[in-house]
Amino acid sequence: MEALLPGFPKEYEGFCRQTLAGKPDEWECTCHGRTYRTRGTPLRSPQGEIHAVLVVFFDSTAAPLQEEDDQRVSFKSLQHHSASVSAELRDTELLQQLSAKLLTEADIQVLYDEILTTAIALMRSDMGSLQLFDPERQELHLLAWKGFHPDSAAHWQTVTTQSNSFWGSALLTLERLIIPAIDASDLNITNDTLKHYRKSGIVAMQSTPILSHEGRPLGMISTHWSKPHQPQPRELQMFDRLVRQVGNILERARTEEALRENEAKYRTLFETMDQGFGIAEILVDETDRPIDYRMLEINPQFERLTGRSAQGFLTGKTVREVAPELEEEWYQFYGTVGLTGIPAHREIYAQAWDRWYWLTDKS
Repeated sequence: MEALLPGFPKEYEGFCRQTLAGKPDEWECTCHGRTYRTRGTPLRSPQGEIHAVLVVFFDSTAAPLQEEDDQRVSFKSLQHHSASVSAELRDTELLQQLSAKLLTEADIQVLYDEILTTAIALMRSDMGSLQLFDPERQELHLLAWKGFHPDSAAHWQTVTTQSNSFWGSALLTLERLIIPAIDASDLNITNDTLKHYRKSGIVAMQSTPILSHEGRPLGMISTHWSKPHQPQPRELQMFDRLVRQVGNILERARTEEALRENEAKYRTLFETMDQGFGIAEILVDETDRPIDYRMLEINPQFERLTGRSAQGFLTGKTVREVAPELEEEWYQFYGTVGLTGIPAHREIYAQAWDRWYWLTDKS
């Protein structure tokens, strides 16, 4: 205590007297070139009388430096958080812009290119590819690519699930595959594939399967880097939102293609069948009695059998207007089936055409 007294400020005595008076206190002072925080606590006897003071000194000389360090760390943390928020806002805006283009762009190839551009931006990658899966052939077909050497793009135009390619492996597992550094990977890559990785400058890559709502593979979207790279969790989270959007597009495109194929098959059958075929709208009066019908579609054989052209039937005119010579039973037959929904068959003679017809009608 005496070693400290010569350099102690005079206020120390007042601090001690105040503590002896029963008032615990804290005080900061400078002594021997250092800064101390002093805490005084009165010590009481069992009877409650103050008989001494406990004074504890804390060397707080380094505290301001620590506070500065803490502030520096906090500032860096704030900067990192701010950068993260800015990146997330930027990526969200990219996805919103793509969503808007999906609603207005009619050219599917333009959409594929926009999807790939967005994928590369989200993943901060140097290259990218979008592939469509053919379930019958078990193949991936390249829809769009960016950054590859043209020879490599041609080589990867079609990739099978049986190949030792990165894409084939991801398709087999239906899970995302990431290679932070191809040279350090234990994936069994053929020399030919490795040659094209090097030709295109691909050092790291990731491939994510695109799945339907039922979990069926629709395609693959991949990003590639020219340096070793490990995608960040936040980047992958935003990327997965894009993958879901692409899945909806590919699923819709596949459904539309199937509809076009079915329509083409139906059209071929419709135009080449030996029977006359037509689709009609039944017209009724105010009492719901069938009085007429209007042809909405007919095939070439229908024209040949009736002697009336499609141009005559399909101009919005009713059958009574096109063929007023038909007997009343024609209208009753078609009208009854149309209103009741019960299929019927019947043979009817058209006197004006001097022909018998075997009719089959379904509603």
